[in-house]
Amino acid sequence: MYIQGVKKKIVFCYLMVTMLLLLSVGITFAADTTLQYDLDENCEEIEEGIPVEVIAFGGFISEADFNNSGASFSQQNYEIGVTGGFFRMQYQNSQFNWHDTEKLKFGRDKSKDPWKSLNTLSFGMSIPIELSDAWFVMVDLDAYTGYEDRITSDSFGYSGMAMVGYTVNEYFKIYAGAGVNKDPLRWGFAPVAGIQYENDDWLIAIGFPSTVVQYRVVPEWIVRTEYSSTGGIYKLSKNSAAERNGFASIQGSVVGIYADWIPMDGLMISLGPEYHFDRSIRLYDKDGHRVGSKSKPDNAFGAALNISYGF
Repeated sequence: MYIQGVKKKIVFCYLMVTMLLLLSVGITFAADTTLQYDLDENCEEIEEGIPVEVIAFGGFISEADFNNSGASFSQQNYEIGVTGGFFRMQYQNSQFNWHDTEKLKFGRDKSKDPWKSLNTLSFGMSIPIELSDAWFVMVDLDAYTGYEDRITSDSFGYSGMAMVGYTVNEYFKIYAGAGVNKDPLRWGFAPVAGIQYENDDWLIAIGFPSTVVQYRVVPEWIVRTEYSSTGGIYKLSKNSAAERNGFASIQGSVVGIYADWIPMDGLMISLGPEYHFDRSIRLYDKDGHRVGSKSKPDNAFGAALNISYGF
């Protein structure tokens, strides 16, 4: 998580941001889950309109076996999003290419692909609040749904996070907090903690659940490495070859090295290789009970391209 200085504003300013964003929510889908805002700038720009950032992402994960069983799959990911003010929306689609599915250790009908694509749609907001010159709070709320072919009442999940931060000096910030998540299967709790150092050239944010180290080579180019968790809970279709009306839990971790190019104000193009590891797939029936054992795909290389434009 990245943190920038935040400024306390009166309630009227926040309400205006909220109202204007709701009026413009039809722009299109959703944005990056990492938000960096200066409230003074946001509120001063109300007269000109809410600042908006549009993001498009594409990536792939190379073919990987399941514990040397002979069954394998590869994956392509696509994402589009928009951030406006404190709010964000995001849509992601993942396409799967399967091989030798009859050798899989999970699934109801192994003669067919377990699923061909999975989708995620999410809506969220991040609210930064300054308590003093040194202390600040960040509150993050999200609602999301993961599904194979259609959104259902039991495909939704909700999460919230509260974090307290302290500005040590102009370069260092530390933060700690906690998050709670209610997905279609269970409740979850996770700590949030880290330390951030930033100057004109370096950004080093080390913590949980994500870590970033980046260096600005020249004004137009940044080299960045990043670690984060991936995955989600997906509602399967009523005709699913894996588990009818069930759920698939897909989890993993990824580390990447990226080159960020900034050819003009507001535009960033990022490209780089990735390594996906600590991966797992587990099925659940429609009542949330485990079906079979956890399957672990092998580690795999991949690549990602991200384009963002703010205006």
